[in-house]
Amino acid sequence: MGKWNTYRRRGTPSAIPALGPPPAPTLDVDAGNMRQLAAGTDDTAGRCKLQTASEPDGPWIPTGDAAWDSIYVWGEYADYATLYVRCYEVGNAVAYAGNSPYSNVLEPS
Repeated sequence: MGKWNTYRRRGTPSAIPALGPPPAPTLDVDAGNMRQLAAGTDDTAGRCKLQTASEPDGPWIPTGDAAWDSIYVWGEYADYATLYVRCYEVGNAVAYAGNSPYSNVLEPS
């Protein structure tokens, strides 16, 4: 009998720990580019998401969706400088599951 069956037969929980959401990323501007910086471990096959709003309380509009990278560059900050901007990560269901908390908010400049 395999290990998984042994766990199931005895009624004990699986040896695989439950997955939690990724930690909140950080959003910053470096050399004129807006970057999303991951705070956790490798989340390859996860997603980076960007949202913008014209008011600090929203409504928040989905603006960007890209494959996860530990440092993802969304482009020139000047393209977003008149908006409030925040980001989050979506887990890959291997390292993390679900959505991370939102990042810090960049305010219009």
